[in-house]
Amino acid sequence: MILGGDHTNFYNLRDFYGAVTSYYDGSMAGKYYMNDDSLVIEKIKSLQPWNQKPMMLQLHLMSAHILGKRLSQFEKFVPHKNYANDTPHSPGLPQTNHYDNGVLQADAMIQQILEALKEKSYLDNAIVVITSDHGEGLGEHGYFSHANNVFDEVMRVPLLLSHFKDGSILDSKENNLFSQIDIAPTILHDLKVPKPKNWLGQAIQTDTLPTVDKKKIYFQIHPYVGFYSLEKPNETWKYWINTNTRDEYAFNLSADPKESHNLVWQIPLQTRDAWKALAYATQIKH
Repeated sequence: MILGGDHTNFYNLRDFYGAVTSYYDGSMAGKYYMNDDSLVIEKIKSLQPWNQKPMMLQLHLMSAHILGKRLSQFEKFVPHKNYANDTPHSPGLPQTNHYDNGVLQADAMIQQILEALKEKSYLDNAIVVITSDHGEGLGEHGYFSHANNVFDEVMRVPLLLSHFKDGSILDSKENNLFSQIDIAPTILHDLKVPKPKNWLGQAIQTDTLPTVDKKKIYFQIHPYVGFYSLEKPNETWKYWINTNTRDEYAFNLSADPKESHNLVWQIPLQTRDAWKALAYATQIKH
């Protein structure tokens, strides 16, 4: 594991990762600010060439993060301003530019990482997965950052999977709405390794929808708990409840992708009660 950011002290994340062969994060990079992704690049360049034995390498970048160090060569979008300590109440160009500059920097970092890994033969027969743990609110619904709401700007994340040996990409089925719990089964499916029976996620290459009941994709950012409903063909609904206030939300994402109109009171009472019960039933207690 080669990780930008301090995973050793931040909520003791390192303990959750378990035993690994080799571990390195920003708290161990003496000459770098712990959230500078340059430390990831340097560490990769220090690795020995691949020894032809199967292995897994997990990397983490901070470039697009609110605390990540921004390098001057990627300040393309101006004016820009970090919103870490001065959060406005509505979307603003400086804050959006700040985030977009971080995305631009992250792209460049990924390119440098792939080039360094290729030089050391790690990509000779590799499956490369690029994804994220969350999106980022930039004031679209009055929220900035993440972990404070479940609107789609926070929930949607990229997922790219490529075979570097032959240049092919992941062949997923028509449904393109998946959960993060589907990523690990997807990798195992590609490696022809059986999925553990207690995993709820599904490989996205299969015909089976990646959900517990095959028609819903569940999510929770405490205290918000809910799901995407795929029950109607060509129509995706999203429902959640704030378990603290009991407020309910329902959006027809097919007709209202920006989640501008809460239609919960238009949902038949029987359906709404069933959705509420499902949300509470899948809630993870913290």
